[in-house]
Amino acid sequence: MSSVDRGRCLVLTTVVITLLGGLLFGVLPAASESIPFFTGAILAFCAVAALLYAMWRGQRWARWFLVAIYVVGLAFRLTLIVRAPHVLDIARATQQFVVALLLAAPPSVGAFLAAQRNPRADI
Repeated sequence: MSSVDRGRCLVLTTVVITLLGGLLFGVLPAASESIPFFTGAILAFCAVAALLYAMWRGQRWARWFLVAIYVVGLAFRLTLIVRAPHVLDIARATQQFVVALLLAAPPSVGAFLAAQRNPRADI
């Protein structure tokens, strides 16, 4: 498996984990809240989906912006866990850690994004 294919698998895994996590931890719990709160959760979900799409199209800035968002979110979530451990906070923190690690660490993700930016480079 080439580096670009590995990067594609990692980015696709990240997209799936992020969208499922956004639905499970953001949109579904907000459905029982007030309309403005639910609308905010939907808008946040759409913004993250737009960032994921930009990353899939090869935009490096979207990758690093998502990593920064998840690292800040993880730091916030860890303070909540230290104060009052809750299983949903731990699950969300795990999801944020995995996504940040999958996007930041492997060089194959960068190779995939470069291939997405310049798809005719292999020809």
